[in-house]
Amino acid sequence: MTTRFRLATPLQIIALTVAWLAALLLIDYTKNPHLWTKAPPPRPASAPLSLYVNHLCCTGCLADVRAGLQTLPWVEPEKVRARQGKVLTVKEAEALGPAGEYGGWVDVQVKDPGSIDFVAVDRALRDKGLVASRMEFGGPPHFRLEAQVAHMCCGICEDAARRTTELTRALAAARLLWVDSVTADHAKHLIIVHARYLEPGKTVDVSELLAALDQVGLAPYSLRVQTGAEQAVPAESPATM
Repeated sequence: MTTRFRLATPLQIIALTVAWLAALLLIDYTKNPHLWTKAPPPRPASAPLSLYVNHLCCTGCLADVRAGLQTLPWVEPEKVRARQGKVLTVKEAEALGPAGEYGGWVDVQVKDPGSIDFVAVDRALRDKGLVASRMEFGGPPHFRLEAQVAHMCCGICEDAARRTTELTRALAAARLLWVDSVTADHAKHLIIVHARYLEPGKTVDVSELLAALDQVGLAPYSLRVQTGAEQAVPAESPATM
């Protein structure tokens, strides 16, 4: 016996589509409230380094950010400022209760952009129990990042470093699009990441690179900005036995 099927009417299809879209938007708003909040004030052009600190709810958090960063000799502690302007005091935060978003941007002035070590920034914040999920760097139009790694024992390690953007899911997720090329020198345990030309006012998120190096398994113990001429790296380095 053949069963007759009744297809949905156009009106029913539209109603189901609208209801499903509303449900998805509600889920996204619940899971990602920071994407729906008011955009932060624009980044100061004079600040070469901006950090999105995942927890920055009050002046107590900001004080710990400053205390952590002031251990870095190239940071100007008095010029570490929250971009959102007024930050709640500890008492105001306690009275307010739960918030939709706990993170916030911090803009950092440094004595010399070429002295920035992003690994040191990450460690300084983690020593205070805080995390920066974004590290935006801007200013010089031409620069490269040099990652010093402890482990690079052979040519295969060197090849893996060169293929950092290929061996991760970075490109599939539209990350590391600012990277032009990657070279490596296993004799010096050095990974050099060349950035594309950076237009005035634009930034790159260096935390993407740190995550990519972690996925490759070559975590750096320093990651510094270089703007001067680069020393030649041999095309091929002999593998050590």
